[in-house]
Amino acid sequence: MSPPDAKLHAFTQDQLEDAASRGVEVMVPVHTHTFEPWGAESLTRCVSRLVALTRADAGGVRAAVRADAELDRFCNDHWMLGEKLMTPAFVRDDNAVRSVTQLILLRAQMDDGRLTAPEAQSRVSSVVMDGILSAKQEADAAAAAAAGSTSSG
Repeated sequence: MSPPDAKLHAFTQDQLEDAASRGVEVMVPVHTHTFEPWGAESLTRCVSRLVALTRADAGGVRAAVRADAELDRFCNDHWMLGEKLMTPAFVRDDNAVRSVTQLILLRAQMDDGRLTAPEAQSRVSSVVMDGILSAKQEADAAAAAAAGSTSSG
């Protein structure tokens, strides 16, 4: 198959308007949905609600989300986070949930100018590493407790 004869170009908005005024067919994307960023308060509220719903009824959390306009929109706009928060093993881990909340607060501090992007990135690394360290310490403590209970029995 031979390549098309037409050449592809990137045009400025002025060039597109000029071409359209001369009768050239110009296609322009029309966005039907403009994403509005969620505020920290709304994000934190949805995270807390999803954690509570998942902990209370993991089997029914998806139906509850679909029935709630705010949670449904949250899960559509933040699908990966929503999936994690509807996973029982994830929400059982207090360190993981705490890390999510801390990341939301860091983003809010960056958005309102209390932190620069490099400061926020540095703190994100700390939050993640602290979460990993806490999880490891808890796992080690649980393993030690389990080993102690089996050797004394």
